[in-house]
Amino acid sequence: MRNFNCRLGLTKNNNPYSIIGDHSLIDIGIWNIPGMQPQNWNEGVRLHTLYGATEYTAFYYNDNMNGGAPFTAKWTPLTNLWQYSYPGIQQTGVTADRPLPMPESVAQYFPGVFRGEVLYSNHNSFSDLSPLNFTGQGWSDVVKWMAAIDLSQAYAPWLTQTGNLNANLEVYDSIILNHKKVFAVGNAVDANPPKNDVSVLFNVGTSFWWADIEPTFTMIFQPKGRNMALFPSLVLNPPWTKKYFLKLQAIEIMGGDKLVGLGLFKGQSFLTAQFQYNFNLM
Repeated sequence: MRNFNCRLGLTKNNNPYSIIGDHSLIDIGIWNIPGMQPQNWNEGVRLHTLYGATEYTAFYYNDNMNGGAPFTAKWTPLTNLWQYSYPGIQQTGVTADRPLPMPESVAQYFPGVFRGEVLYSNHNSFSDLSPLNFTGQGWSDVVKWMAAIDLSQAYAPWLTQTGNLNANLEVYDSIILNHKKVFAVGNAVDANPPKNDVSVLFNVGTSFWWADIEPTFTMIFQPKGRNMALFPSLVLNPPWTKKYFLKLQAIEIMGGDKLVGLGLFKGQSFLTAQFQYNFNLM
């Protein structure tokens, strides 16, 4: 009997041992990290200016490497071959920050600063499970925006006589403009990414005894799945020196969505202790 040689190239012939290598049902093979050739370089330009009490920034960024991370496994139709790619994206955006307008009598106790950012990202890659999309790779533009209020070194005698109050409140939203129900979260084909991935960050911290005791509480909340991350910490400095200190921190992840955002880290709770000693060799 005459042998039949298939010319479809159903193997990459570069990874004979992996379960995603040669002759497997899903042959991804070894990821090839692009080199530092000029076609893989990233370029950007930024304009920074101050107008009145507002600080503005406008920028354009051409990213040929998707931030350096491979994304979206692309299928070669009618074969078992899949390939991760580094899709190029172009981004443009503006930022602005300024002190909150308020009476001086209030501002001396509440020196708040407003920050705002908007980013438009063109032609982002997504896993697309549409029956008519044979490559499994879809595309959509993405808009990201953030609004925040920062409170820095606020005088709070009702809280502490030897320190100040610092706090931050941020609202972040990532919007998939061409959102589809057939989009998947990476390789998790049973999860659909949210059209609006909203999260809220709150941080508050202060100090006592001239920074010998510094408690800080930080939390992030995502409405989707009611995911929440808590990061309380406590820094202890001995009163006789500032050469060393001890930092205690807890990390707790809670929520109902294990496939999006903070839910990816659900169950990974930690208690950490960090001791740092500063010294001068000279």
